Amino acid sequence: MSLYSDTNLTRPITASRRLSQPITSTHTLQAPPIKTRVGRCCHVPGAGWWQDADEGLGHQGKIRVTREVTLEERLNCGPDDTQPPNRVNTTHRVARLREEMVNKGLDAYLIPTDDEHQSEYVAPRDERRRYLSGFSGSAGMAVVTAAQQALWTDGRYFLQADQQLHCDWLLMKQKNTGVPKMVEWLRQNLVEGSKVGADPRLIGAETWMSYAEDLAKANIQLVAEETNLVDLVWPEDERSPESDSPIFIHELAYAGKKWEDKVAEVRAEMIKAGADLLVVTALDEVAWLFNLRGNDIPYNPVFKSYVIITRNGVDLYIPSNKITPAVDLHLHINHCDGQECVTINEYNSVLNRLRALKISNDVKKVMMGGKYSYSGGASYAVYSAVPEELRLKVTSPVLLMKARKNQVESQGMVNSHIRDAVALCDFLAYLEYEVKDGRYWSELSASEKLKEYRAQQRDFMGISFTTISAFGPNGAVIHYQPTRETNLQITNQSLYLLDSGGQYKDGTTDVTRTLHYGQPTPFQVEAYTRVLKGAVDLAALIFPQGTGDTDVDIIARRYLYEAGLDYRHGTGHGIGHFLNVHEAPIQVRIYGSEEHEFEVGHYFSDEPGYYKDNEFGIRLENILTVVEKETKYQFDKQSLGFDPITLVPFEPILINASMLSAEQCHWINKYHTRVREVVGSELVEQNRTRGYEWVQAKTEPLPCPDTRHVNSAGVSRWRRSAVEKNVTLEERSHCDVNATQPDIRVNTSTQVEGLRQEMLSRNLAAYIIPISGEQYGYTLEAERRLQYMTGFTGSAGMAVVTDTQQALWTDGRYFLQGDSELDCDWLLMKKGQDGVPTMTEWLRSTLSGGVRVGADPRLLAADTWKTFAEDLAKSEMVMVAEETNLVDLVWPTERPPYPQQPIYIHDLQFAGKKWEKKVAEVRSEMIKAGADLLVVTAMDEVAWLLNLRGSDVPTTPVFRGYVVVSRGEVELFLPSNKITAAVDLHLNINQCGDQECVVISPYSTILDRLRALKVNANITKVLLGSKYSYSGGASYAVYSAVPEEKREVAVSPVLLMKARKSEVEAQGMKNAHLRDAVAVCDFLAFMEREITSGQSWDEIEAAAKLSELREQQKHYTGPSFTTISAFGPNGAVIHYRPRPDTNLEITKDSLYLVDSGGQYKDGTTDVTRTMHYGQPTPMQVEAYTRVLMGAIDLATLVFPQGTGDTDVDIVARSPLYEAGLDYRHGTGHGIGHFLGVHEAPTQVRIYSKEEHELEVSQFFSDEPGYYQDGEWGIRLETILTVVPTQTKFLGFEAVTLVPFEAKLIDLSLLSDKQCEWLNKYHARVLDIVGPVLVSQGRQQAYDWLVNKTEPLRCPGHSTTPVAVAPITSTSTQKTAEKTQTPYASGSTARQQSISRHANPPVSSTTKVLSAGAHVASSSFCLLVLSITLLVGNLRWR
Repeated sequence: MSLYSDTNLTRPITASRRLSQPITSTHTLQAPPIKTRVGRCCHVPGAGWWQDADEGLGHQGKIRVTREVTLEERLNCGPDDTQPPNRVNTTHRVARLREEMVNKGLDAYLIPTDDEHQSEYVAPRDERRRYLSGFSGSAGMAVVTAAQQALWTDGRYFLQADQQLHCDWLLMKQKNTGVPKMVEWLRQNLVEGSKVGADPRLIGAETWMSYAEDLAKANIQLVAEETNLVDLVWPEDERSPESDSPIFIHELAYAGKKWEDKVAEVRAEMIKAGADLLVVTALDEVAWLFNLRGNDIPYNPVFKSYVIITRNGVDLYIPSNKITPAVDLHLHINHCDGQECVTINEYNSVLNRLRALKISNDVKKVMMGGKYSYSGGASYAVYSAVPEELRLKVTSPVLLMKARKNQVESQGMVNSHIRDAVALCDFLAYLEYEVKDGRYWSELSASEKLKEYRAQQRDFMGISFTTISAFGPNGAVIHYQPTRETNLQITNQSLYLLDSGGQYKDGTTDVTRTLHYGQPTPFQVEAYTRVLKGAVDLAALIFPQGTGDTDVDIIARRYLYEAGLDYRHGTGHGIGHFLNVHEAPIQVRIYGSEEHEFEVGHYFSDEPGYYKDNEFGIRLENILTVVEKETKYQFDKQSLGFDPITLVPFEPILINASMLSAEQCHWINKYHTRVREVVGSELVEQNRTRGYEWVQAKTEPLPCPDTRHVNSAGVSRWRRSAVEKNVTLEERSHCDVNATQPDIRVNTSTQVEGLRQEMLSRNLAAYIIPISGEQYGYTLEAERRLQYMTGFTGSAGMAVVTDTQQALWTDGRYFLQGDSELDCDWLLMKKGQDGVPTMTEWLRSTLSGGVRVGADPRLLAADTWKTFAEDLAKSEMVMVAEETNLVDLVWPTERPPYPQQPIYIHDLQFAGKKWEKKVAEVRSEMIKAGADLLVVTAMDEVAWLLNLRGSDVPTTPVFRGYVVVSRGEVELFLPSNKITAAVDLHLNINQCGDQECVVISPYSTILDRLRALKVNANITKVLLGSKYSYSGGASYAVYSAVPEEKREVAVSPVLLMKARKSEVEAQGMKNAHLRDAVAVCDFLAFMEREITSGQSWDEIEAAAKLSELREQQKHYTGPSFTTISAFGPNGAVIHYRPRPDTNLEITKDSLYLVDSGGQYKDGTTDVTRTMHYGQPTPMQVEAYTRVLMGAIDLATLVFPQGTGDTDVDIVARSPLYEAGLDYRHGTGHGIGHFLGVHEAPTQVRIYSKEEHELEVSQFFSDEPGYYQDGEWGIRLETILTVVPTQTKFLGFEAVTLVPFEAKLIDLSLLSDKQCEWLNKYHARVLDIVGPVLVSQGRQQAYDWLVNKTEPLRCPGHSTTPVAVAPITSTSTQKTAEKTQTPYASGSTARQQSISRHANPPVSSTTKVLSAGAHVASSSFCLLVLSITLLVGNLRWR
């Protein structure tokens, strides 16, 4: 495989990513819940630091680094350069605008693309940005100041904008590293007191207020200029007139539903939200709602208008000359007579109507559409016209209804795409014949000819956008539109990209194909095939209900990623029904700032691509529809998938079939068969012989590898029970009168009653009990308040007690455990399940308004507290900070004490960096953020920063402590008796002089220290950690102790530094995992011998044995968490811990899941393997194999810098999704270096509210699973580290070295790539772990390892057995043949070795190690090797 690198494809993380739920805020404008995508910029030479809560620091407070963008970066702008033919000189227009700015007292003016309705595409008269800048793309924002002008646009338009903009325009390439956002740039280039003007009709309300807020931080004012300044300088005789085309009816035969019924449904949603009036501002929503269409905007059959729906009327604001008698009759205009009717109002009077609501007593709430996907929502002019107290900003209900096509609309979309395919196939057949015959065709003439072909089809109303007819280098301009200046001849010398669509009465189409009429280059074929593979994989994807659009994007990109390629646009967009070609809400964008749930009836495009600047472009676009899918099994939710409705062949001469998987190849053949049958017959019906013959030729079946089928013998069609919709006590298991109670169930009624008495004395209607201790993320034995109050022992949960009820919220890892442990008077709230309320939703529905809800402010993160308080305030409930913890008052004297063990030093040989150096780096970040003081509250951050460890938290070497870093000193707040003489010397305590030193203060004085800042004039800004991944950030107690005017909340710089392991730490992690693998392999070998020989072992005994074996390894200090030793049904409890009352014997009858880890001085480990010591069932084998497939796919993923953790999760789940299976936990978590086993920021979770960039030297787990409730569980966990690849992209390297279980693998399910990876991994395990087992005298474990790493016979690869000799501890052939260490990682480890995976041995008794562990003939060498291993100096490369 050849590899290609594109240096400009680094993909930055966007500031925020919203959840799939629509906006549902009240009163003031609020965003929906944020699914944050947080990245970290690299420093760019010459860059300045610009930070604030949103733009500079991002939504999570991470510092952004920007650079100066200059005119020198523009192309073809030198004195001797040839100007592009489509470049537009707008100098005089800009000069006239500056004159108007001076007249208005403005220092800058914003010119957006949008019209009054925030439309993506606008009427020619509204193309203000194009007039002023010359740039004709559909996305961009222009800004003019007194001295400069700049244009911001996205990656689709970088080349186009560089060509069209005059050389005095700065081109701001959005999301490229270091490029400032518009507001950042204005703050850098304007002085305090400046005024920035804009037309409030042309900017959405959310966008306007975000700009205003960010500018205000620099004392710059955003001014609403209702007279548009571009209109003042744009001569009327150069400007297109307003459209006077009348609107027309979209017949019911196509619409499928009467407009009166639509209005009734929308009104019902409005009333449900508590509103009295709804303002509809989006043009496609108005058109869809009334079954009307228009011609005001080219290619988009909409018309300028607004709609106001009240509880008993409908008002349409539209120019009066638009209404025809037919439309008058259709809308029952002013003829109500007991039926729904419409009142017509003048278009320009809508704002006055809204302002008049100030004196209306009938309207209490006004619903307006918020920004959502392609919909910009209500403009700031509309928003501000509504009295503030009446505003209710939501996702428009019309938008959501319109996107879900009804049965008639869906059939129309299918039908229109068939006719469109007939036109396109017939045209492509004609064009291919003409070009190959040597006739002249240009981009423009081809575009015009295609329109003629479409016009011959029934119900054609026009094209759906300007055709992208792009040959050769023009194809690299993603949204290229041919003009007379740029028009190229189409020849047989390069690729021809054709992206086009039609508007039909029954549907809108959009299709892209890339052709070559000669001999394509090998690179073009490879790139085309990789694009096609991604398009096919996305089209074939199966996923559970609730999956979002951004979740699936990486599926289409990953084959390009493998070769270091990518594309600068989204993978897909929603599409309308005889409406806009881009329709909200679906936007398949890995970098999207919102996420929208796929629903049945959605239609959207699947269009990956690749673009070689100035050479060619490739894009393949099909329209898909979301449908229900039948799967072999069904987990909690209905499985969904996609069906293609575009029916146009792909180009066979551009497909390298050898690169396709069997599944991809057969999908293409099946698709082409459908094209033949459906489109072919229609071509024959229309007597289009040439088109028919062309389709027949293009759809000849590809030669595919043999299809491998799942062995389903004996596997029943199993379905989980339906998801509960209402949470009641009746849903609890084993709670019937005659039911047998689980042995681990705990009666906590006495505790709860005592708590209620304390609540009563404080006038509290509810009390919240978090699981966390005082320092978020770690709970000491003395702080297990939730466990005492509920009996629940899981690591994640939140309990609430009211005067009559008690409830516990926990996640999917603990559903079974929570049900078993909680007494039957506890409600179990299964977070993330359909219909289960959040805690604040439940409180608001359970309690009456005006009540008080108490909580300990030390135990809740500040961000969490404020969210709870804000939500409760919507029902006039008050969140009360109870500094005396009420659980403590009822917890008896036998409560565990706080630990007294002293802290100790983490030696420099393991830490890799002196604590003084770490403090200096952290202080530097603090100062860059403009802060004078940093408060470090997370225990693992304190321990890492000062190279200290402790024993306060079981299994995690941390200690209670806070650190305050100022510009001049470091203060450590500790409980008494924690400091030893060695630590005193280590920290230079009170021995400063010229060196960094630490001042020790009592632990309990931290809040008083922070409160005292109120009177400290030298401290102007205090940096506090925000909630971020596993880190809860500063508690509300700490947050509120800092004076409000001095608070600055950001992601802790310590957290980010700690996650990126230093070279010493990274090597230590590898060394620790090697020794840990020795212990685990020895344990697994031992257990297999014992169980298969009939010996008796239970879960607890097995866990103890594993701990015993780990203790024999160097630098081991204890387990990293309580071992999950789970046999049979206990394995289905995701975080099961064996107890005497749950302990099961391990037998040959079911699966044994063991999830364990060790704390070593040089690293923390965490590994899970699932075994079977008998004969597994077919379903167990299938489930195990699918889990393994996902784990391998994630481990082999290649991706560009800037990719986030949630982006990659679906890769691991997809093989399970195919069978209707899933798991209720994240796929991966960060892991510390002799610290917490769960470390921020990495959380590979498809359902996460945050996203964190994957960076080199981060370590995290890859652990998909599957759990059959009440029967067994499967989980496979390997620790990966992020590494550079041969391209400029990133990938992963496995550091866990424990084999998988061959008897549980169904080879027929594995792809060749997965099988080959597994063999290489097992070869590496044997090469690295094998010699250490031998050197430690663990011969039986070595023999077990030899057996478990036998190469699998991969489908499609011939293998030749090779007889070799075994290693034994007494053999004369003892050591490595090569002089280099056998601990080389990756593909270089065995470059000179015999290829084990290509030449598997006959049996484990005839085996040698190749490469770094090959057998040599010197016993002396083995002695040297053994000694070297024992002293721990042999390292991985």
